[in-house]
Amino acid sequence: MKTKIYLLLLLQILSYKILAGSITGEIFYSGSATATVFIAAFNEPTLNDPVLVMTLTQPGSYTLSEVSDGTYYIVSIISNNPDQILPTDPYGFWGTLENLTPVVISGNDSVTGINITLIDGTAENPNPFAQYYVEPDLTIQLPQTTEAGTNPSLVYDGTSILLYKHNHSGSDSAKIFVINPESGALLNTHYLALQSSPNGISWIDKMVYRNGVLWANGGYGDPSGSGHIEGIFKMDIVSSTSSSQKPYSQSWRYKNGLTCDGTNLFISVADSNSIGGIIKFNPDAVTSVPSNLFINLGDRARYLSYGDNILWVGIDRINKFNSITSEFLGNIELPGSAADLFFDSKFWSYDENNNTLKVYYLTSVGVEENNNINSPIEFALSQNYPNPFNPGTVIRYQLPVASQISLKVFNVLGNEITTLVNDYKPAGSYDVDFNSANLSSGVYFYQLKAGTFIQTRKMLLIK
Repeated sequence: MKTKIYLLLLLQILSYKILAGSITGEIFYSGSATATVFIAAFNEPTLNDPVLVMTLTQPGSYTLSEVSDGTYYIVSIISNNPDQILPTDPYGFWGTLENLTPVVISGNDSVTGINITLIDGTAENPNPFAQYYVEPDLTIQLPQTTEAGTNPSLVYDGTSILLYKHNHSGSDSAKIFVINPESGALLNTHYLALQSSPNGISWIDKMVYRNGVLWANGGYGDPSGSGHIEGIFKMDIVSSTSSSQKPYSQSWRYKNGLTCDGTNLFISVADSNSIGGIIKFNPDAVTSVPSNLFINLGDRARYLSYGDNILWVGIDRINKFNSITSEFLGNIELPGSAADLFFDSKFWSYDENNNTLKVYYLTSVGVEENNNINSPIEFALSQNYPNPFNPGTVIRYQLPVASQISLKVFNVLGNEITTLVNDYKPAGSYDVDFNSANLSSGVYFYQLKAGTFIQTRKMLLIK
């Protein structure tokens, strides 16, 4: 249910279709907040990763243009900082949070009258996108020449950071900026031609270095000349060509984060309901990307990185996994996007709002291990483990101070299933067992309330 609002500013390039439909409406607000109004459209009611977004300087009329045929769910918020949504920030939906109303575009038609009235978040009814935010240890401003472009991706080649960008949405060209990670200075620029010709590169989502060779996930030219295919491929940035292509299984709609442990590639995948996980494979040993999951997740992960013998998975927060056994090892209180790149014991991410690199030191954040923490420094609700599960799973939460808390489970309609905890608890970390023996397979949500702190997570029951 929660999502990263800073992801509202990332546009996923999935194809080169001609888009003609539109969604139009009014954003009404009678409160006193004055900030940017964000309007976003999602393909699923789980509100994972928007496909369209626009901003307004104040409430009023909006039009989401170039909308392809499909089903959309519309959300709006007012915020001063898309990286730090407060519980008191105004918000609204087309429909209700428990029962979002779909907007269907068919035949590239336009839909009007999608009006949303925003309400102020309160302690009793907080903004559901509110999230814990950690200030980066270091922010590096990049040169203005690297600012233009869409769909950014970072990779580290052992010396420099490479920032990839499409020139613009649907463009047939792209650039790779070579950046000094210490100063942010631009060292070089590579120009790529994007095309669906044999062994061409159609588009790129993420990149990684493996044994000195640059790999990417995205679209590549079919060597037979029949168009482009989605998959993993080696890329030559000098000739703008691809090779050693490994196509994806058709069962996965989303293919996102990419990283490498030196031998194996890790790729994040999810189905149309944003349920999936992590695939691990050696690209030298397969002709296509396997469909079996190495790690099952009840959510969609867009960011992956590897370092210190750990697989770092970015969802709401950065999750820590054993890259050999797939064991869940805990969470780090950093935004999931920080897991885009890891080296020198630091997490790196690119912020296209202000064209900066954000750097988080691993040594400056606490890692929540799989045991009790005597003195937590923040409120936190961890991802249940295992997930997916059947029939039992464990939910962990931590309290930095003694608090009256409630921990409840809801179905996808927002109906309460059970109350796991409703009590006054001393500061500390707690594990709660949840047994689903009487429930049917599906997505469920669990929510922790402790004073003004509210956090909700998603879990998947498979029987």
